[in-house]
Amino acid sequence: MSIDLSIIIPTYNRLPLLQEALDSFVDKLSCSYEVIIVDDGSTDGTIEYLQTLNEPCRFFLQAHKGGNAARNNGLSRACGDYVKFLDDDDLLDPSTTDAQVVFLNKNPDVNVCYSDWGQIIESDENIQANIIHHYHVGEIEDAVVGALTNKLTCPFTYLIRRPAALRVMWDETLPAMQDHDFILRLALVKSWFGYVPTCGGYNRVHTYGWGKVSMMDGKKRANYRINITDNTLKLINEQGVMTAQRRQAIAQVYFDLAEQFFLTDRRLFRQLIQKTLTIWPDYQANRPRFQFLARIFGYEIAEWLSVIRSRISQHLSSTSRKINIRQGL
Repeated sequence: MSIDLSIIIPTYNRLPLLQEALDSFVDKLSCSYEVIIVDDGSTDGTIEYLQTLNEPCRFFLQAHKGGNAARNNGLSRACGDYVKFLDDDDLLDPSTTDAQVVFLNKNPDVNVCYSDWGQIIESDENIQANIIHHYHVGEIEDAVVGALTNKLTCPFTYLIRRPAALRVMWDETLPAMQDHDFILRLALVKSWFGYVPTCGGYNRVHTYGWGKVSMMDGKKRANYRINITDNTLKLINEQGVMTAQRRQAIAQVYFDLAEQFFLTDRRLFRQLIQKTLTIWPDYQANRPRFQFLARIFGYEIAEWLSVIRSRISQHLSSTSRKINIRQGL
């Protein structure tokens, strides 16, 4: 008998979160399913807990290799028609998952469907829940553009036909931006994406205690995004599937990344601006005043003027607050 769905969960030293993730959907789904948990070398009692689980849960152990290796391990063992990747700190909405299975059953030309998602921010002091992040894109006409512009993120909201996922796999060399890379490459194997307009679940952001399967600071994440964008551009050119919309989206990514590095790595800033203008010579920043200055003085001077203007504005705002406080006293 075939199984509708394989839910693949990598985990590493976060037993309480894993238990809550499983509680969010086990015994609550209407479709037929299996749960494949891949432990990435935990030492916190997770293995002992996994040994107590029964069907539909299966577990596998591996040496500590990272989240992507665990996802690929689980994918290689999956039996479902569809797969869903769930991190151990995510909470899955079972009704949305069932609706996604129905959607793909009714739409054989669609390889991937996705939904909206929510976010829960947890700290020692409080929990902020139900912060919903919508894609606002409806039916994605070009999933490559959606992924490039970060309108397609959060892998647990995706339901993917298993053959499509197997064609892509997860890049085990990436310690960050894995979902961004995976969705981009999935889109580039001509996967049509469909949208199921409900909340697929909740991503939990921890400001205390818990480690992550992979962690990376902002600068390193940006560098990985540069590499991913370079590889995407290369694949698009090799496949001969460049469009004006994709060209503009890639240029925008390079420009946004250039601005991130302006104050810390001027050489990289210049390289990224050059990439922006190479891919889209008529690129226009979404800030008319900035673009006017860039056209006259160049992007580097325009960025300096933007930084100076921002700092003056911050200084005046701070001074105004101090005056108001003194007047209040």
